[in-house]
Amino acid sequence: MALRRKRLVGVLGTLALVAAAVAVGVTGVTTASAAPAVKATAKGAATKRTVAKATALKTVAKKAVTAKAATAVPGAAVSISFDDGQLGHYLNAWPVLKKNGYHGTFYVISDGMTWGAPQMNAAQVKELAAAGDEIGNHTRDHSDLSTLSAAQVAAEFADSQAAFAKIGIKPTTCAYPSGIATPETEQIAATYFAACRGTGGGFDTTGTDPYKLQVFYLHSTTTVAEIQTALQQAKAAKSWIIFVHHGVGTVTGDEDITTAMFGSEVAAIKASGIPVLTVAQAHAAHH
Repeated sequence: MALRRKRLVGVLGTLALVAAAVAVGVTGVTTASAAPAVKATAKGAATKRTVAKATALKTVAKKAVTAKAATAVPGAAVSISFDDGQLGHYLNAWPVLKKNGYHGTFYVISDGMTWGAPQMNAAQVKELAAAGDEIGNHTRDHSDLSTLSAAQVAAEFADSQAAFAKIGIKPTTCAYPSGIATPETEQIAATYFAACRGTGGGFDTTGTDPYKLQVFYLHSTTTVAEIQTALQQAKAAKSWIIFVHHGVGTVTGDEDITTAMFGSEVAAIKASGIPVLTVAQAHAAHH
């Protein structure tokens, strides 16, 4: 039972606005350049004073490097995510990721593991997790959380977590069904997960609310040039971009892309040189 929901995503317009506001950083730890040593050229007392000054400058520079490292922010990162636990993710997208040495984040509807094709089953989900890919929570049955009571929203998350626990998986991030979440939903999600994403367009930074993570949503009309532009902006702004996919393989709606297009997207990501991290890994690095 493939789920098809319309998302209104203003990705490209939002990207430029967010990129301009992002604080700079680098992947891992950024360090300041050490102050150049002062060469002693005079003799006698003048030489001693110059050498002492050089030593002091090196000490200051070393302290500056340490201080900078302690406050450094992470750099550009890419996450490749998939919604709904569709079989095409396993059959078509996963081989491309493996070929390129990348791990993805697969947001799975827990009840969907029992629905049969075109959804992944529990064994396939376990295989992804065992290979190092992230399994994220996409609720129990993909209900519109904005229409549910607080108790019902909590049950959607709790029941789903329990189902994943039975196959040895504990999701630490979630994707809201259809990208819809009220402030109350976000508060409840925070009791179960470290971060959650919707479908709103934009880059993520150290200042992004972890329960309002923004994305670049792939559609059947998305071009490689658009992906390359987004990657360039993320790299320049040293921000984190999350690509979101639904159908990968046969195109039956505007939320689907072909396997060939997915391959071109991954090639563009690889050419950008930006590290690929799961959503959980990137969130840990940025928060």
